[in-house]
Parts: sequence; structure tokens; C-alpha cells
Amino acid sequence: MRAPLRHIDGFSKILKDTISESSDETNRYFSKISDSVIQMGRMIDDLLKFSRLGRKSIQKTEVDLNILVKNVINQFEPEITSRKIKMEVGKLPVINGDSGLLQMVFENLISNAIKFTSKKEKAIIEIGSYKDTDQKNTIFVKDNGAGFDMAYASKLFGVFQRLHTQSEFEGTGIGLANVKQIIHKHGGTITAKSEIDNGATFFITL
Repeated sequence: MRAPLRHIDGFSKILKDTISESSDETNRYFSKISDSVIQMGRMIDDLLKFSRLGRKSIQKTEVDLNILVKNVINQFEPEITSRKIKMEVGKLPVINGDSGLLQMVFENLISNAIKFTSKKEKAIIEIGSYKDTDQKNTIFVKDNGAGFDMAYASKLFGVFQRLHTQSEFEGTGIGLANVKQIIHKHGGTITAKSEIDNGATFFITL
């Protein structure tokens, strides 16, 4: 899949260079080709990651989610600071799980929360936990962003399924499929609830 992409990108650049006087419209077309090549490359990378996750065995150790989530948030510190996003993080449990895979889960969920609150003047992201009726740990990641229509919630964790257009919010539509796969490998579940323009909350039960 990468070979034809390289051909499309390479030959479009050659074609652009051979046109002595290109119009603004022509340049816009070349820009769209280049952007599409980059987007397809990202989709291939994410699809490979999804495929590898399916075959990867988990290595469980004691994981302090307080430390793990703090480290993940630190990765996004420049964007959080520049946008003055309010981060509210409660006490999280210590669980038995694969630290590397769980880090991917929270990187994706927190990244999504940051992305989908980008159009909010005052963005708020909450991360916390509680015990459900079966005394299982439930961790939630909540934001006050764009949200989505619950009528399409069944598509949320599918590969290449997106509830927002690329022009609204960038993405490949594989991140949440990876998250679901990791949580299921841990014997857990993930669900979500949302309202359009009123945020979304993801619940992970382990």
C-alpha cells in the first residue's frame, strides 16, 4: 500500500515542477493530493498498529494509574498550557495490567478530549474513578467538547468509523478501535455517553 502512495506523491511533485506557470487553483489541487497522501500514510500506520495489537500478548504488572495518567498529561503540557485547558484529575486506582498498552489507552482518550474541545472557549477535561456495583474499578475521561450523536454510538469503536468529518476534526478513525482492543485484552469493557456540543464521557471498567 505504501508503494503506490509514494508513486502518487512523487509523480505529482514531478508534474507540479514541469508546469511552468501554475494557477492558484492548480496549486490547490496539488496541495489536496499531498494532504491525502499524508492522511493515507497515517491510516496505514494506524492499521498496522491495530493489527499488531491483535497479536500482542499482554505483560501484566502492578500499574499505578495516578503516575501513568500524570505522565501522559505531561506529554500534552504545551497544548494544555497554551489553550488554558482546565484539567481535573481525581484519585485513580492501582491495577494489574500492561503498563505500555494502558498508556496507549490514556494517550488516545486524553488526546481526543483535547482535540474535541478545541472549539470551546473554556475547555474542561475530567479524569477520575469509582467502584461500580460489582466493586470493579471504573475509570472515566470526560470533556465538554463537541460530543456526538448517541444514535451512532455503535460505530464509535469500529475501524475507520468516524462521527465527525475530516474538515471538522482530523483523525484516521482507528484510535478508539485500538483502545477497545486493549481494554478487552485486559478483560474489561469500555463504553461512552455523549450529547452533541455537550461533551463526551468514556468509561473503562477493569
